[in-house]
Amino acid sequence: AKEVLSIESEEKDNMAHQAALLSSSISSRDGKPVIPNISLILGEVGRFSRVINLPFTPVTHESLPFKAAPGQMTASEIMAARILTKILTTRRYVILGHNIAYSVSPQMQGSAFAAARLPHQYGR
Repeated sequence: AKEVLSIESEEKDNMAHQAALLSSSISSRDGKPVIPNISLILGEVGRFSRVINLPFTPVTHESLPFKAAPGQMTASEIMAARILTKILTTRRYVILGHNIAYSVSPQMQGSAFAAARLPHQYGR
């Protein structure tokens, strides 16, 4: 499902997200499948709706010469906003087991977290 709204006021910048939550709640209550959604508000006023919409958030890339639509954010901008607003919190992952000193998992996973700009840690 895709919930897209166009509003005039920043005071209503989470309306698309609330509409999607309501839709999911009704589907769940009625025993129907809950379909993942994209819920966002168009334009500059809808920037925060892109931050709080966790699944399928449309993004632009830093390398592009322009943004395809007003209000679009890069994945880096969205991730930074999610960390600042504590929507995304730091998690610590570890590898457990016997004879794991040789494992490259901490370096590999740590590098992947850094490349994706996730605040997580992976260690032994």
